[in-house]
Amino acid sequence: MTRLVNVKEFKMRATKYLGGEDEVVITKRGRPMAVLTPIGPRSAERILTSIGEIFREAGVRPADAQDALDRVRRRLYGPAASAACR
Repeated sequence: MTRLVNVKEFKMRATKYLGGEDEVVITKRGRPMAVLTPIGPRSAERILTSIGEIFREAGVRPADAQDALDRVRRRLYGPAASAACR
């Protein structure tokens, strides 16, 4: 589960959020600024779902999110891997 927390709330209760099992999206003036993700076994699908939820909350259009994903895939895995994923 993902929780949205403003910066002031996070600063006051940081240890509570650091010890939790939920992902925390830290916001400033209602806009996502950072994500605190617990360390542990996570599937690629679950991580991408969390990122997608953050994009949606930030108002990122699906086409822009896809373009960003393609650019990151090319940077991390090279152009050949990016073409194979289509």
